[in-house]
Amino acid sequence: MILALDFETGGTDPRRHGPVSLALALMDGQECVASEEWLIGPARHYKTKRIRWEYDVAALEVSRFKWSAIKTAPVPELVCASVAA
Repeated sequence: MILALDFETGGTDPRRHGPVSLALALMDGQECVASEEWLIGPARHYKTKRIRWEYDVAALEVSRFKWSAIKTAPVPELVCASVAA
């Protein structure tokens, strides 16, 4: 069994651009036996609620993600909790 991981960001600079999705696939040989994908919403400053990362619109278009879906997706901490469950 192999676990494949796909991680997409909202741009090319990991210091500035936030994560937008995480996908996992469990493979048995060439057969995918289970898979899951999560959209990742922007982390926000705990006081101001301002978004902490930048997102490159062109990068989002290339990876097929829409800002309208990302901005309402669960924050990274909730996605990590879902993966761990």
